[in-house]
Amino acid sequence: QTGDQWLSFVDPKGLRQMNLNDPKLNLFLEIKNIQKKLGDPKLILNAFILSATSFSDLLNISFKKSDLEDRNVLFMDDGSASYLGKLFNKLQ
Repeated sequence: QTGDQWLSFVDPKGLRQMNLNDPKLNLFLEIKNIQKKLGDPKLILNAFILSATSFSDLLNISFKKSDLEDRNVLFMDDGSASYLGKLFNKLQ
């Protein structure tokens, strides 16, 4: 009814050896820059990574799980109700 559209990119992947500086972990910011450049107030873009790797199995980490969730990285081993709930709550 409103004409609003949400387009979300969801990338399932393993993150075992990634670090917080990996460009893929900044896609959530870049997609918002693209949204601004498009200038269509009825189009909302989002990007998420669904990690097949549990947080406890990540290597080279010096950050908290919440730091990754702030970057729209969600962990599938938390259970579908948890990570999908977080994903839908983050749609904006």
